[in-house]
Parts: sequence; C-alpha cells; structure tokens
Amino acid sequence: MTEWIFNLKTKLTVLVMMLCSLCVTKVYAVELGINECAVTSGQNINLRSINLTTDDFKPGTDSVIYTINQDAVFKCYMGYDTQFPQLVFNQGYFSKFTKTLDAMGLGFRMSIKETGNASSAVSFSWDEIKSTQSGNELRKEFGTKLPVGTTERKVRITLDFLYTKAYSESSAVTAFTGISNVLNIVPFSYSLRQNGFILSGFNVRILRNGLGKVDIVPLQVNFGHIYTTYEPSQTRQ
Repeated sequence: MTEWIFNLKTKLTVLVMMLCSLCVTKVYAVELGINECAVTSGQNINLRSINLTTDDFKPGTDSVIYTINQDAVFKCYMGYDTQFPQLVFNQGYFSKFTKTLDAMGLGFRMSIKETGNASSAVSFSWDEIKSTQSGNELRKEFGTKLPVGTTERKVRITLDFLYTKAYSESSAVTAFTGISNVLNIVPFSYSLRQNGFILSGFNVRILRNGLGKVDIVPLQVNFGHIYTTYEPSQTRQ
C-alpha cells in the first residue's frame, strides 16, 4: 500500500511539472508598428569557418569557397500606400566587415528572392557591398509590392563566399564574432529596423604556400628504446 501511494505521488508530481512547463512556455509574436517589417523565421544565417590555402583555391571574381542557401519568412504591416520590400545592409557594420575581408583577399555576394511568386532574384555584388566603406547605405527592392495591412512572405537568401585575390601576407587567423540586426527587411528607408537577420560568428585561417604535408614511408616507425621515470619499472623496454 505504501509503495502504491509513493508511486502515485511520483506520477502526480511529474504531471504537475509537465503542466507547469506548458504554462510558462509561450510563443511571443512580433508586434509590428505601422510601415515596419520583421524576419519571423529562418533569421539565423550560419556562416562557416574558412580554412584556405592557395593550393586549394585560385583567386578570381567567381572563385566560390562555399555557398549558403537560407530560407526565411518575414512579415510586414503597411498602414498606408503600397511599397516593395527592401533588403538593407547596415552601413556602419558592413563597412568594417568588408574592409577586413577585402584585406585578406576574401569577399561575398548575395541575392534575395521571394519564393512564393514568380518574381526575379535581386543580386548584390561584392563591389556593391564594399561600397558601404564609402559611407553609402546599400539597399535594394525585391519581390512584389506589399499591400495595406499585414502580409507574410517567404524568401530565400543565397550567399557565396569568394576568394577574390591572392593574400599578400604569409598567413592569417581572424575571428569574426556573431552579430544581429545588421541585415534587415524594411518597406521604407526610414522604417524602424528590428528583428532582422542574425549572422553567426566564424573563423578565417589562411595558410601560406609551402607548408605542404609529410608522408612517412614505411607506415611503421621504430622510435628506438623507450625509458620511463617511474622507479619500479626503470628498465629498458
């Protein structure tokens, strides 16, 4: 009887904990102001670390190191008029980011396309993205016009990381920290920019030529006699 009561209490405790966890778990919807947009799903763009030797890649405008395809959903609330959505690059961040990449002979290009209709992809070249270094804010319209009211749409962002020119130094190791809200979708240039894309942190390692590799033949190597400092077994092996 005692064991039955104990088991019952245990089951009730577990049930209460499960119900409480459901009570505190909430999904917070993004509240949009008038003429605002937010990325509501797929906002994490996971940039991969780069380990590069000039033996592996040859520099050029189309020398792609890797490609990322990121599907996302964004929502907009238009209070008046209609307008195309725009993808906008934060000038302050990307001016520094592109300068660091360019110094290592790296770069990237990007495109965005609404996936729910027949609209064309809109591209951002590496030269256009680098123009943020001159104080220019880069933004382009894409997709179809946003009607008055709340609209939700799907997009695909494609990012190609490039090896644009030979690195002039012997080698480099650079770490880029993750950052959020520097790549946004907005209806107007003056719209509040929040809940944008999140860029993950990543590392870049560029190794000079001539490091090469060592092949040991035969596969078995005789290192000779091994001695130990452990007194009870100080004998030659």
